[in-house]
Amino acid sequence: MARAIRDHASETLATKADLRELELRLEARLAQLEQKLEQKIADAQISLIKWFTGIMIAQGAAIVALIKLLPGPS
Repeated sequence: MARAIRDHASETLATKADLRELELRLEARLAQLEQKLEQKIADAQISLIKWFTGIMIAQGAAIVALIKLLPGPS
């Protein structure tokens, strides 16, 4: 009976070594996710810079066009 309990416990209970192994795997996975997140943020920043640059150029062109449409001094 004691052997059956011990066998069952060894299959279902985590040892310190098991917990340490899990911790190491989780830390490695977290590092991977952090790296992916940093890359996605960098990509988003580049995309935003491209959009803002295009919008600024278009806005400047629109302002110049509107100024040219204004009537000159009478």
